[in-house]
Amino acid sequence: MKKRILLCSLLGVISVCSFSQSQRVGINTEDPQGVFHINGTNKDLSQDDFIVDANGNVGIGTRTPKSKLEIIGTKGKGLRVTPPGSIDKGKIIASDADGNFVVSTRPMPELREGSIIQIHTRLDATSTTAPNLIDSNPIIPGDPSLPAGKKPAVKISDKPLDLSEGTWLIQLKYTTRTTRGNGANFQEYCGKENGFDQYIWTLLYNESEPDFKKAVLTTVGFATERDGACACTPQLTHVVKVDPGQTMRVSAYASTSIWHNTVVFVDGDYDSFTTGKPYFRAIRIDSFN
Repeated sequence: MKKRILLCSLLGVISVCSFSQSQRVGINTEDPQGVFHINGTNKDLSQDDFIVDANGNVGIGTRTPKSKLEIIGTKGKGLRVTPPGSIDKGKIIASDADGNFVVSTRPMPELREGSIIQIHTRLDATSTTAPNLIDSNPIIPGDPSLPAGKKPAVKISDKPLDLSEGTWLIQLKYTTRTTRGNGANFQEYCGKENGFDQYIWTLLYNESEPDFKKAVLTTVGFATERDGACACTPQLTHVVKVDPGQTMRVSAYASTSIWHNTVVFVDGDYDSFTTGKPYFRAIRIDSFN
């Protein structure tokens, strides 16, 4: 009994200090829920408690800790460290090989950049370097069944995406203008004929695949404007998985559904129309490491 009184005195506790038959110590509670249980407010509120359970887990703000230390507090007030400090941009708190908390560099996703062919086209001239989609079909490059007089999809990427093993998110955006005529007769004309809308077909193609039937990753169609700038801004995303030990070279192709001359252009070519800069890129979202 003297030992029990001494323990309470050493803890500096004025309120209730109780001991159960199961060798549990409770402060401010007559029903300790762990080996050592402090009820901070003498109320039946677990968020005010400190507890050490039979497994050696410590809980603050909870009576049932699920790990060696579990803290449950109000939003933004679960844990405070003093003196206060700051973490530089691009840094995170991590743990080292010994389990110590350290400031570490934030892991950044791997990014591969390709590019889309860009030209400067105005209404009074055409560019000799333009990816010209006139009279082209959404036919796979290398397809021997291409009808006579027809063209396959036109490559619009001048820099492909070279991907290593892993899972990649491919993002593509570019803009086309639909016209008719050429040279001095180059003029704006929206892509509709006999009531049919024009479509721009965008195709992602795996140049590393020898079988052209398996090389197509995706084909997506986009309708051009019926009036105004007669423009279209295709945008697509596609996820590809490159197996371990393999590589993939991805190029972008495009074609048009009807005869109107269609060219790829850069932002600022048309005074009253703006779309932002084109992009062709891949972001690693997973790896086999």
